Amino acid sequence: NQMEGQTFFEKLIHKAGINEASSLSVRFRRKFLKDMIKERLLNNDQIRVSSIACGPAKEIVDLISDISSEDLSRITFVLVDQEPEALLNAKREILSQCLKEEKTIRIEFIPWDIRHIIEGNLPDVLAEGNFDLIYSAGLFDYLLEGTAKLLSINLLEQTKKGGKLLIGNFHPDNPTKTISEFSVNWKLFHRTEEDMLRLIPDASVAKKNLIFDTEKIEIFIEAIK
Repeated sequence: NQMEGQTFFEKLIHKAGINEASSLSVRFRRKFLKDMIKERLLNNDQIRVSSIACGPAKEIVDLISDISSEDLSRITFVLVDQEPEALLNAKREILSQCLKEEKTIRIEFIPWDIRHIIEGNLPDVLAEGNFDLIYSAGLFDYLLEGTAKLLSINLLEQTKKGGKLLIGNFHPDNPTKTISEFSVNWKLFHRTEEDMLRLIPDASVAKKNLIFDTEKIEIFIEAIK
């Protein structure tokens, strides 16, 4: 959220872009996901957390600064992404922050094709299951409904009883979808409240809840097993 660019015009364009609704929504994820991890930590001595299609994992970078060394040592992280460069970037940022804060972290970075997870072929560390929190904030926008449902079920199976699965998706009210689709050919599958609830069968969870971001254009389904 800075004025970046070589010229005043570039800075204005950049500032306008990072303050439109979908950009604000993506920044909302960062604090939201960090707070979800902290919430899981409140009532558990040790927790296991996995991010699927983790991208830059900025929420974990922020978390390192936001909690004590003792609390950080109570968390085991498993970050999964099919892009090796994304994982390398996340690893560099996270370990650099740990070095800066003089803290240690238990974390694994797993390069794994998302198609394999959809098919039920999971990396060993993910297949161990028993996760307190599994989340995916930016993947399901690219999946058709049938594929999204299958992935949801496969991920839910890896959460322990009382554990949480959290899935994010842009809502059809996203005001920037026309610009994204027609100017840069960036097409997403937007989902309504009903679409999100259908991703996870009622019988497989104890509770389902929908959460909107501050812009009301990204929707999360929170499922407690």
